[in-house]
Amino acid sequence: MSKSNQLNPEAHFFVDETGDLTRFNKRGKSMLGSNGVSDSFILGAARFPESPESHREDFDKIRQEILSNPFFQDLRSVKRSTSKVFHANEDHPVVRNEVFKLIQKINFKVFAIVRRKSKLIDESKARFEYTGNKLTEAEIYSSMTSRLFKELLHKNAKNNIVFAARGKTFSNDSLDVALNKAMRNCFNSHGIKNESENQITKGELDDYIGLQIVDYCLWTLSRLYERKEEQFFELVRNKFSLIQDMDDTRKADYGVYYTKGNPIYLNKIL
Repeated sequence: MSKSNQLNPEAHFFVDETGDLTRFNKRGKSMLGSNGVSDSFILGAARFPESPESHREDFDKIRQEILSNPFFQDLRSVKRSTSKVFHANEDHPVVRNEVFKLIQKINFKVFAIVRRKSKLIDESKARFEYTGNKLTEAEIYSSMTSRLFKELLHKNAKNNIVFAARGKTFSNDSLDVALNKAMRNCFNSHGIKNESENQITKGELDDYIGLQIVDYCLWTLSRLYERKEEQFFELVRNKFSLIQDMDDTRKADYGVYYTKGNPIYLNKIL
């Protein structure tokens, strides 16, 4: 079978994050445990076999129903956020419920990678102690991007990849470097030469339905890790194909891989 017959024509990836990479204050003291600072940082990608923009009409229909409902018209969250975009952290619980029901009907899979702030702080201190150099947010993000996409690119002739902007300073060039590293790592591990075309775009949530979908899914994973709440994750559990918990090294240095065969539950999380 020829290479072209073995590959999918294309795949659509939408990449978002939840949590933050804040580790130290201006005096170099750990910010872990401070108000507004997360205990983890999660990067995730939703993979669609076809563009999720075909579902925009369905999302717009929900929004119009919400905006025309008197119950929602005076809610601050609806005026500020939902009237423009679905954003799990901002939406009213009733709105979330409607969005989750729609998401469950769409064909896609989510791949996520989790870093613990405590381990990132230790790595940052060690780097500075031995080299005098700081471990930057860009380095952490780039490393996670490479690991996230290591096994995801080679099966498709073309990968359309949209990263949520979210005010990040990472350029398309730096993201391209991270993806090229993922392809090299795939070759080094499996001997698979990847010649896929990668089309990289950065966008806002309201520009892409796919970003809104991955935002919702990662929000549930964040609630699982940050607040020990499992009920939201159960709504989209079947959408998660792989969760890499890099810093749970109790059994292996590379962390834990949660899959369908090794499902994630609260009593398993470090």
